[in-house]
Amino acid sequence: MQDRKPNGHSGYWLKIDHAVLDYYGRIIGPYGVAAYAALARFADFNTRTCYPSYETLSEMLQMSRRHVIRVIHRLAEVGLISIKKPPRGRGLRRGSNIYLLNPVPDQPPLSTISVDMFPRLVTDSHQPSDSQSP
Repeated sequence: MQDRKPNGHSGYWLKIDHAVLDYYGRIIGPYGVAAYAALARFADFNTRTCYPSYETLSEMLQMSRRHVIRVIHRLAEVGLISIKKPPRGRGLRRGSNIYLLNPVPDQPPLSTISVDMFPRLVTDSHQPSDSQSP
């Protein structure tokens, strides 16, 4: 019995909107892209919701739990995901957050873009022009 399809792939895929890489990648960085991909991997195809724990994401992405939390909150801050706290029920502990992968606009809203996310073209290591040249 073969485990692989004829093209050599396992047959399991996830889809990520191009805008996540093309536009949001600069904003959320490589850890944000990785976390978004992990959430997309767990998300239900129809509802676009998932509920992996911080520990699961931490192990999968090889990040500390605290770093995962920061990255997930950044994804929510820029509007790529929504986070819902699960309800507590009859003395039970609250479970994992519920994440919704929001529809991705073609470009991020300007409010999510800051000057700090783009590298400076001229840095302090560049020498100023020599105004004393003949």
